[in-house]
Amino acid sequence: MAAPTFSGASRFNESFHSPCTRGPSPNSTSNDTLLLPEMEPILPDLCMEQLWTEPTGPSTRSPKASKVFLTSDFCKNNFLCFLVDTQLRCVKFIQSNVESRLICTSVTNIPASDAAPLQSINAMLVLEAGGSLVLYTGTTRVSKVFVAGLLSPSFVRSGHAHQPDTPLASASTPTAHANRLPRLDQAAMPSPLSELRGSKHHLQTSWLEDYSFPQSPDVQALRDPVSNRITLELSNGTMFRVSIPEICTSTLVKKCLQAIRFILPKNAAMKVLVKWYNTYNAPGGPSSHTEWNQFVTCFLSLLGYNTERLAWIRNLCFEVPLSPVIAAKKARPSDGGSDEDWEYLLASQDLQLEQYIDLYWRDYPEFISKFNDSCPIDQALIGQMVRPSYLKAEPPSVLGWFSSCLWGEEVQPFPFLPGICERTRLLILSYALYIVGDVEATSSNQSKYLTKLTDRRGPDVVDLPGGSSLAEKLILWLSSSGFTLKDLESVPFGVALPIREAIYRCREQPYSDWSEEVCLLIGRQDLTKQAHKMSLANSKTSVGSGVSLEPSSSSSSTEPDEEEDGMSDISGESSRPVRVRVQQLPEVSDHDFIEEKENKLLQLCQRTMSLPVGRGLFSLFSYQPVPTQPLPVPKLNLTGRAPPRSTMVDLSSGNIDVPANMTSWSSFHNGVAAGLKIAPASQVDSAWIAYNKPKSPELANEYAGFLMALGLNGHLTKLATLNIHDYLTKGHEMTSIGLLLGVSSAKLGTMDMSITRLLSIHIPALLPPTSTELDVPHNVQVAAVLGIGRPPGPEMEYCTDRESYSLAAGLALGMVCLGLYQYMVGGHRRPQPGCSRDRHKSPSYQIKEGDSINVDVTCPGATLALAMIYLKTNNRSIADWLKAPDTILSPAHDYIVAGACLAVGFRFAGSSNSEAFECLYSFCRSFMKTLTSSTAAVTGHYNLQTCLSMVLLALSMVMCGSGDLRVLQVCRFLHKRTGGEMNYGFHMAHHMALGILFLGRGRLSLNTSNSAIAALLCALYPHYPAHSTDNRYHLQALRHLVVLAAQPRLLVPVDVDTLKPCYALLDLTYKESQWYKETTVEIMAPTLLPELHLLKQVKVKGPRYWELSIVLSKDTQHLRSILSRDGVLYVKLRAGRLPYKEDPQGWKSLLASKVNQHSSKLQAFKPEDISTFTSDAALVSFSELFCKDSTGNKQVRLVLELVERRALQGVPGPYSILLSSHFLSVIHSMADITMETWHNDNSCMLGSYLRTGVSANQNSMLACFLVYSALPSMPQASAEERARVGNMLMSFAPLGLPFRELLRLAPVLLAPPPGSVSQPVSVS
Repeated sequence: MAAPTFSGASRFNESFHSPCTRGPSPNSTSNDTLLLPEMEPILPDLCMEQLWTEPTGPSTRSPKASKVFLTSDFCKNNFLCFLVDTQLRCVKFIQSNVESRLICTSVTNIPASDAAPLQSINAMLVLEAGGSLVLYTGTTRVSKVFVAGLLSPSFVRSGHAHQPDTPLASASTPTAHANRLPRLDQAAMPSPLSELRGSKHHLQTSWLEDYSFPQSPDVQALRDPVSNRITLELSNGTMFRVSIPEICTSTLVKKCLQAIRFILPKNAAMKVLVKWYNTYNAPGGPSSHTEWNQFVTCFLSLLGYNTERLAWIRNLCFEVPLSPVIAAKKARPSDGGSDEDWEYLLASQDLQLEQYIDLYWRDYPEFISKFNDSCPIDQALIGQMVRPSYLKAEPPSVLGWFSSCLWGEEVQPFPFLPGICERTRLLILSYALYIVGDVEATSSNQSKYLTKLTDRRGPDVVDLPGGSSLAEKLILWLSSSGFTLKDLESVPFGVALPIREAIYRCREQPYSDWSEEVCLLIGRQDLTKQAHKMSLANSKTSVGSGVSLEPSSSSSSTEPDEEEDGMSDISGESSRPVRVRVQQLPEVSDHDFIEEKENKLLQLCQRTMSLPVGRGLFSLFSYQPVPTQPLPVPKLNLTGRAPPRSTMVDLSSGNIDVPANMTSWSSFHNGVAAGLKIAPASQVDSAWIAYNKPKSPELANEYAGFLMALGLNGHLTKLATLNIHDYLTKGHEMTSIGLLLGVSSAKLGTMDMSITRLLSIHIPALLPPTSTELDVPHNVQVAAVLGIGRPPGPEMEYCTDRESYSLAAGLALGMVCLGLYQYMVGGHRRPQPGCSRDRHKSPSYQIKEGDSINVDVTCPGATLALAMIYLKTNNRSIADWLKAPDTILSPAHDYIVAGACLAVGFRFAGSSNSEAFECLYSFCRSFMKTLTSSTAAVTGHYNLQTCLSMVLLALSMVMCGSGDLRVLQVCRFLHKRTGGEMNYGFHMAHHMALGILFLGRGRLSLNTSNSAIAALLCALYPHYPAHSTDNRYHLQALRHLVVLAAQPRLLVPVDVDTLKPCYALLDLTYKESQWYKETTVEIMAPTLLPELHLLKQVKVKGPRYWELSIVLSKDTQHLRSILSRDGVLYVKLRAGRLPYKEDPQGWKSLLASKVNQHSSKLQAFKPEDISTFTSDAALVSFSELFCKDSTGNKQVRLVLELVERRALQGVPGPYSILLSSHFLSVIHSMADITMETWHNDNSCMLGSYLRTGVSANQNSMLACFLVYSALPSMPQASAEERARVGNMLMSFAPLGLPFRELLRLAPVLLAPPPGSVSQPVSVS
């Protein structure tokens, strides 16, 4: 039988049978159900297709399976199980060569009334007809199950001798059963857990073999298997949730069991695994920390040893005494034997494998010397043993393989077990890649360096990731293979040194796009946090919290003598009463004095009402609202306090005339400012937007501004269409303006037809000729025209404020790149085609213009449209059209100069260019002097104030986000002026300049893209409103379009260890352009970066911090994501260095105080001093290895071999200080002297080893000497050859020749005489 199989995303670890249908939770609601995301269907592991049906007679009953599930056994064999009546049919299947088909090999029937799989332990629980619970692994019976709480208080052994139905009964090593089973107290059993879950009890299970236990009440069914947990349904309706124990908990034991599964035949491996499972999980078994000791005892007993007679086994510390069951089942030596028993005997000492003994002794001399017990085996029996093919005469030595690889010798494939010896596999392939230089070693050439001991499938081959050097290839491959720093720390230092060398090479100049795992491996926690997108801790010093501008309590409680300038807190000044300081003269009556105070308050209110425009820019994208709370909107306070008694002054007394609807647009700006605080990454949905709608109609204007702000920061796209329709049908002018401009901004450049239709409804010229004329307010039409991008039409003749309509149409036209030359130079009107001829045939009723175009109305918009159409084209002919005449008046000259300054501001917006700043600042000072001089009346105070505001806006654009002090002083000077020509529009310009100077609380800046300059033109058009309701020349809502030109560019270095902002040097490399060559500039961060398209590379510069390079050609998006998340760039301080804040000049560094850089002498360091300079585990381990008296055995040799290889190759070492050439020569010389001294004093011990081999009285220093001297193993030589080598060494000892020189002369000295047929001894 064959069936197609498919790979699924989720495994079927539960049975297909479900006893009950689970409905929704009692606490759930229908709304919760509707909000659940749509889940993908669960894909099965195995699909079966019916091919045919056997015909059955009328009397033949064809039973159907009541339960079907998949399971596996300890050896990973797969079974498809059907529960049919009282039989569990287990079909064993394997994967065929064709991936879509399976091969079924056998069918086994197990008597069962119910069964359920236990996926995590590769077993299944079977309920027999008698009510007993039996654990099976595949078709192999493991044991009966005892569940505490279901067993009667006393139980006795069954009267008959029960024979278990398991292959374990036929084991060749017999076990001695006890005559009787001691009575087990209930208290000694694992007690059930006290936790109750509804009607289900969660219990632990215990195990006993070969005994029957009466259970009451009976278990009726098994249900809800998950992992190793299952529910027992009893006859009385009670349910118990039980947990079946694992086969092991120790990682080391798990690896050993995997090796057994790979090495032994499946039948033998199954016997061992079942025996271990029953031993480990028997009642009163060992705890987790004695698991290894129990495994050793169990394994040796299976090998045939009498573990009670082994002394070193008795020294194993069992904190929990062995249970009687285990004691009764300890293995005894077998009287007979078979080949199957001898296959387990791998003990080198008992098998007299002297090569293995010598190798293990050299690696672990102290450990091997403790094993004095021997159990010699008869040579005749050893001859009967079948040796596996992988058991070579010469033992495999991974350290020797590494040493040969370092010396460039040809190496043989090293044996390994797939999935078990993964650490060895990774290290060998690492040496092959990094030392040998074989870039195909990790993929196609693995067989050259590794040989599998089994044909079973190993781990998938991981393709070598890209990298420019071998070090990068090695690190990327190790990371993709799951190798971590924790794994590296467990590798001996000498073995791990090549990997550490590669790590140090990659750590110096890593790539910013490396994954989090790679950054962890190379020890760059700064890059790890950056990759993991972690933010600073929520503290007052965190970058994202911004700068607190709230005034202190002391300053607010005391009243200063001078007049308040209003600059104490731009974010909250409009919500507090202003101070009205008016001195009452003797001849002024009280009534007149009250009028003076109210007139003064009215002047101050012009400044207060314009503050929200600047506040919106200042607090841009600085707040993330709480989804369950409304957005806090500061109140617009237009009252005042008159000192010295703080008398309340307001404008509602009726003493002076106050313009109608004076606060309409200021409330709109206040709502925009509140909405612009919301960051683009905030959680905003349609329900929250509607939730913020105020109930009071007085706050409708603020909500209209709030809607526009949501469009500017991109959140208005989440507003439901039904809500948009509801807002527009209310006919509220401000709401329509804010919604149309907001939707247009949110859908900028998308050409969304639904938004186009929405805007067209509000433009009469775009409606069909037969449509009903709609009474659309003029300002709404202006907003719609700009939103859709339409040129002016004949409908402009009937507008009350034609200038604003024309300007909006010109700006819109410029944005869609169309020409409008006629509206600039004038001329006759063109005849209107089609239906527009009849609808707009009447002339203007405001000015008698005839058939000519009024260029005073159309010229500003058309000129700006032409400028945007030919923006950055260097078109000389178009520039000549805009050339100023040779003879101009003084006011016109001032406006031309101010316009040129504004153009400079657009050109260098956000660049902080010093030359542009100095140029603009000089003109600003010039206009300020002219404004305060006696000649101001010639030009006009209004004209000069307009020009000064334009230059100030240009200055703030150049220094955007920097908070430059000189620009701030100009803003403060103009902010204090409230009389004369200083009206609402000028205050708005000054507050916009102040907001741009601190854009986004200093985190944002302006860019100079075409769309950004167009948005700045719309927002900074230099015709400011005369009062708060003035929209004749420019719609006030367009002032907020500055937001469309803003982008995050603040880069803040944050120490990855302290999570605090710090100073760090950056190297900014500019791309080559037509104005300058490729240039590198050094700046100190935190800083505002230039526009990213101008940069080639951003590099964190040393020497205090680890270097980090961000190459913009491939990491532009990565840098943009960093800047968008508050610009946090994690950096890591080098060992022995102090931050710039604590040590600006670098004179307090630990390296500067402890090491004299000018001294050429080697200085002595204690190992504990190294931790003062570094916390790197590699260097600390290195210091402990070389700076202490203990020898590192083979690790010292591997270190020196690696460095000698690097010296021969001419490759500089990875450690510029510790592993310098002087240091290595000293280490090499000291090691040689130490070994030669020991050899001179202990030559007899060395000779004894060479004659007799390893003995118990030889110390560990001999093993170190043999390893360091690279003396090959001698047990393979005959006694005569050993004697010759020993005598040679003894005879040459008085000559004082170094031992390495003797090894070089050994082939000559030991060569046989001419004509001899004896074989020479190889000792080199």
